[in-house]
Amino acid sequence: MVAMAGIDIKPAGWKLVEVGRIVVVQDGEHKGKLAAIVEIIDNKRVCCLYWILLSIFAKRCLQALVDGPAGQEGAVVPRHAIALSNIYLTPFVIPKMPRAAGTGPVKRLWEKHEIDQKWAESSWAKKREQQERRKNLTDFERFKIMRLKKQVRGTTFCANTERDNPSFALQDTDSFPGSLYETSLKLWLTLCLRRHDLRYRRSMLRSERRPSHSLMAERREKGARDTSAVEMRAVSVAWFQQFL
Repeated sequence: MVAMAGIDIKPAGWKLVEVGRIVVVQDGEHKGKLAAIVEIIDNKRVCCLYWILLSIFAKRCLQALVDGPAGQEGAVVPRHAIALSNIYLTPFVIPKMPRAAGTGPVKRLWEKHEIDQKWAESSWAKKREQQERRKNLTDFERFKIMRLKKQVRGTTFCANTERDNPSFALQDTDSFPGSLYETSLKLWLTLCLRRHDLRYRRSMLRSERRPSHSLMAERREKGARDTSAVEMRAVSVAWFQQFL
């Protein structure tokens, strides 16, 4: 920070394209792998030294072989020119890296500044690992995650409701607060009862418009279901009221 005539000038927190900047390859053969910028070719291309990992996740970065033979899995890929549009800049930088440094110096600086460990502890790497795990889930595992999310949302809603309205006391139950569950059930049953009553009224209007012989013919076809609409409504109301 520089002070000039009472003005404080702070350096920008931007991630700059510079020698020593750690990047993540966005697409292509080495997608998701770490690399270090060792040289800037022009305003659109840089020269990177790829670190091929046995896994793209940082927790296995210690198994990377930076100087292994080319045919060995996990070996270092030779320097490669890559477009700036094909890389993501990370907040990690290897300071004072010489321009166009060779594989040996880059490897020593990489280990000295613990780039693998910093990447493993970053939220970026954890998020990528989480996304990869989600891609490999089975249908049943996705279903369990959905149920857990619903439980979390319900618990959060109950806590907020109790905080905003203290008179709305929550009861402790195994899975869901009792008072909120009862209120939700009453609301749902009331809506069902209103919907059932509306259907009953519509059915009565339709039956009044029909000739009596057609209505009796339909009831004879139904056989065991020859219960009148009034009796059905009475049974439904009695069943609903036991929950209200």
